[in-house]
Amino acid sequence: TGIKAIETGFSSVKTVDMEKTNAYVTYALVNIPHSFRFYDEKSAPFRFYDYQGKQRSNVEMANILINGGKKYNKAKRKKTKQSRKQRKKKRKKRQENSQM
Repeated sequence: TGIKAIETGFSSVKTVDMEKTNAYVTYALVNIPHSFRFYDEKSAPFRFYDYQGKQRSNVEMANILINGGKKYNKAKRKKTKQSRKQRKKKRKKRQENSQM
C-alpha cells in the first residue's frame, strides 16, 4: 500500500502491444491520486529534512565510533553554534560592565 508497491506495479511503457499499453495507462490512472498525495509539494520539504536528519545521524554515529563524538570531546563542544552565542553574550556583558 506504500508508494514503493505502487511504483513497482507499473509495467513497462516501452511496448508495442496495445493491451499492455492500456493496462499501463489504466494502472496509472487508478493510482494517480496516491502518487499525487505522496509527491505533493507540501510533503517534499519534510522528506528532504528527514533525509538530512538521517545523514546527520549517520555522520554523528561514525564520529562517535571514531573519536568519541561531539558530546564527550571538549574541543568539538566549543565549536557549536549555541556555545558561540553564549560566549558572545558573556563578552558583551563584560564590555558593558567594564564601561561602567
